[in-house]
Amino acid sequence: MVVMFADLAGYTPLTDVHGDAEAVAAATSFEEVVGRSLRTTASR
Repeated sequence: MVVMFADLAGYTPLTDVHGDAEAVAAATSFEEVVGRSLRTTASR
């Protein structure tokens, strides 16, 4: 199990300017990239 806390710089301004849906999409994309990286390195 991996637990990680990440502070995405600029998340609040992103939400303010582009709305909640765009901010959620950015966070989801971040999670996918990190998850892929973890799975790749864990299989080594």
